[in-house]
Amino acid sequence: MRLRERPVLLGELGISFPECACDECSAKCPCARNQHKAMSAALRSLAGPARIACLSSMQELRFHECPTFKRLPSYVGELGVLQELSFSFMARLKALPDARGLTALQSLQISYCPKIKQLPMGIGELPSLKHLTLEGLNELEEVPGPFTALESMYICFGEEIGQLGTGGGELGSRKELTLERCYGLNDLPILTALEQLHIEERDPSLTHIGEMAALRELQLRDVTV
Repeated sequence: MRLRERPVLLGELGISFPECACDECSAKCPCARNQHKAMSAALRSLAGPARIACLSSMQELRFHECPTFKRLPSYVGELGVLQELSFSFMARLKALPDARGLTALQSLQISYCPKIKQLPMGIGELPSLKHLTLEGLNELEEVPGPFTALESMYICFGEEIGQLGTGGGELGSRKELTLERCYGLNDLPILTALEQLHIEERDPSLTHIGEMAALRELQLRDVTV
């Protein structure tokens, strides 16, 4: 099997990873294992304060299908100009680094990382975070606030989530909220700035809906009220 080189840039640091040349690559494929080994080695090589400067210009960072990762280096949470961050299909990932250093982060997506039980520390305090997507986090129990800048939140298959926001109170300035299959969520917080609310396949208590004065659009699908 022939491997071809694909340059992948991490900020200003150029690292090349072998890419599979076949059409049916899987986690058991030798070239896929080489990819994972190369990525792990690259992350280890970036450890330490001196290496963080190499990533000082990074604005977008995505981790996808890295099955051997259980945690990430702490410097990922120190990238001060990072605007977009996503984690997807990382079966062994258990913890995310402290996010309080991600002051420019605008979009965070965490999808199908089934061992994640808590969101990153400080995530609800980020001043620039506008869009939050959480999918397939079966062990996640709470989405903390206050998310003062948040405009949209999408949660799907958050079956254990029982609370949005600390104490169930006001939760940011979000304008759009979508909840799909969040069976453990019994009530919604007061969202005075919310304009669009979409709920699918859950039975929520809508006791606060009369206090959502800005609400312009409400969609309920397969919902028993």
